[in-house]
Amino acid sequence: ISNGIIPLAMKTALVIPLFKGGARNNVQNYRPISILSCFAKILEKHLRITMNSFLDKHSLLSPYQYGFTQGRGTQTLLEDFSDMLNLSFERNQVACALFLDVRKAFDSVSHHILLRKLSKLGFRGSFLHLLENFLQDRRQCVSFGGYQSGFFSIKAGVPQGSVLSPLLYNLYVNDLSMAVPISLFQYADDTVILSRASNYSDAFSSLQTAAIKTMDWFEANLIKVNASKTQLICFHNPLKKVNMTSSLRLHSSRCLACACEPIQHTSSIKYLGLFFDSDLTWNTHLAHVCKKIRAVSCLLHNTRYFMPLSVSKKLLYMLLSTVYSVTVLPCMVIVLCVGKLELIRFCVLCLKNISYDLCLGEDIDVF
Repeated sequence: ISNGIIPLAMKTALVIPLFKGGARNNVQNYRPISILSCFAKILEKHLRITMNSFLDKHSLLSPYQYGFTQGRGTQTLLEDFSDMLNLSFERNQVACALFLDVRKAFDSVSHHILLRKLSKLGFRGSFLHLLENFLQDRRQCVSFGGYQSGFFSIKAGVPQGSVLSPLLYNLYVNDLSMAVPISLFQYADDTVILSRASNYSDAFSSLQTAAIKTMDWFEANLIKVNASKTQLICFHNPLKKVNMTSSLRLHSSRCLACACEPIQHTSSIKYLGLFFDSDLTWNTHLAHVCKKIRAVSCLLHNTRYFMPLSVSKKLLYMLLSTVYSVTVLPCMVIVLCVGKLELIRFCVLCLKNISYDLCLGEDIDVF
């Protein structure tokens, strides 16, 4: 390691395909899980701590990146995103947002480009050589149904299952904000660009220009965007008349004879667990949450005869607090719904694990 060399065994991965559902003969219905050496993960944690310390000391990380960043996360991003939309509503503005779907982002990372960016950030000498060796000569094999394939090399991408991979990807897209002239929100590979203006025409024109510059950056960094899964939404006050007749073209500046499929507008979009309506009424998200609550309340009703009263009261209290947060407080902190959905899943898990011959006393605290 002092010579900047990582043993081959620590760069070898065993890939196990896990069945997700559907037809078993369809490769798309399997999720690959990569298993790496424990010693490799110990080394990667040390490298990650060292790199984060250097990045924090010199404030090199983009402020627009919320994923895999200490002190930030989905809730922070959703709060900032919601605040910007609310601000545009207060100013009677139109906010056009483009939600980009990046295709196999972590597998598309070019090692050459990544190392060049790491050098520009200040990682040089033996440490950069160690990172270069970490990316090179990686290999993996597949184990399925008692059989194991031969080894094959990995020429691009950051290693799946690696502790260091999320940070390396963040550094790979760290300079995206320099190419985007409008508001940018990043959560790992989830990328949103947002334009605000007093009218739809100006907001859309600004978004189209920014989309072209964003696609130029993606093209230069060998990252592909799935246009069919990319979504466009226009946030505006329902009392403000907006004629959304324009269609956004997702292409780079090199696209001369354009035949690109236009990105159509949508009235609601799911972003990091929350449904955003174009008029910010949260009706779609509330309907989604209430549907989950009805399913749990049905389970609660069906188990009322054999479930201890103490357990019923606690589960009921959880449900009532969830209903309160998503109906009475949505205009204050709508992002609490994300945490409450986890609470609902916990309630369902508790109900499903209660046996029909359960013999608990009234005062048993199962929590």
